Amino acid sequence: MLQYANKGAKCMCTGCPGVIATLDAQKARTVKLSNKVQATEDDKKLAQPAFGTCIAIPTAPKKCSPNLVKWMNVKSDVKIKGKKALLFPNSIPCTTGPGLVTMITSG
Repeated sequence: MLQYANKGAKCMCTGCPGVIATLDAQKARTVKLSNKVQATEDDKKLAQPAFGTCIAIPTAPKKCSPNLVKWMNVKSDVKIKGKKALLFPNSIPCTTGPGLVTMITSG
């Protein structure tokens, strides 16, 4: 069942297995549903320290500095400040690793 994604959604990346990061929904910080800040397609920032060490390229592990591309699951008919609402479950490719960041909770 699809849910709306919120600030604080927990995410994991294939480049940093087992390490959880938190979505920091800044773009729509004043829009709330059930007292939770709603996330939009533009929310691509993870609260620091993000995932820690990226091991997507085993010969060159480095500090995680995600470059997130485009969320795969958005609600096109629901707009928050002109941007599509973000849904859970969801994934977004990271070009730094490369890796795939997947939400494990809606926040």
